[in-house]
Amino acid sequence: MFKKSADKMTSVLICNNMIDNNESKVYSYGFEILIAFIVNVTTMLLIGFLFGKFTYILFFLMCYCPIRQFSGGYHADNYFRCLLTFVFIILSTILIIENLNLYLFKNIIMVTASISWVGICILCPIEHRSNPISDKEKSTYKKVAVFVSTIILLMTVLSFLLNIFVDYFIYSAFAMFWIFIMLVLGKLKAKNLSKICVREN
Repeated sequence: MFKKSADKMTSVLICNNMIDNNESKVYSYGFEILIAFIVNVTTMLLIGFLFGKFTYILFFLMCYCPIRQFSGGYHADNYFRCLLTFVFIILSTILIIENLNLYLFKNIIMVTASISWVGICILCPIEHRSNPISDKEKSTYKKVAVFVSTIILLMTVLSFLLNIFVDYFIYSAFAMFWIFIMLVLGKLKAKNLSKICVREN
């Protein structure tokens, strides 16, 4: 569905002489990613609205998406599974936080966020096999991911220590945790694919 919509959008640009036909694949892929991103974000915000957590999920996405974009990690095999994975992440985050004694587990959350930050710094970036990046790009992606995650971690820890906007920044802590999990899963998936390739050869 996403690919068909992306192809139609690209065809419109070509018909209006806005892009060259040789660039159609690049634009089509870009539109496909953009549509998938919009659908995912809209679904997450809708879930947040239904649970009365719209602003919290918006804040979660503001922390999650910038790091995720440059850190990479696990990607589902198709857009539907990707959406299901994201839904699982959002629902799990909401349900855990709702049933968590925040002040009792405050120190554990800060430690978990710090461990997640270390994991992000070590593992990122993990590229998608269908979208490989150069060594120079990897270096740039790593710097951006580490910088953004460092800022978010510092703000989260400061929030917890000063007891300011803790109900928001617990979502940033979970955002970093899930990115770390996605990186670990991405690493494991890449190893499994490498083993399969070796056996086939």
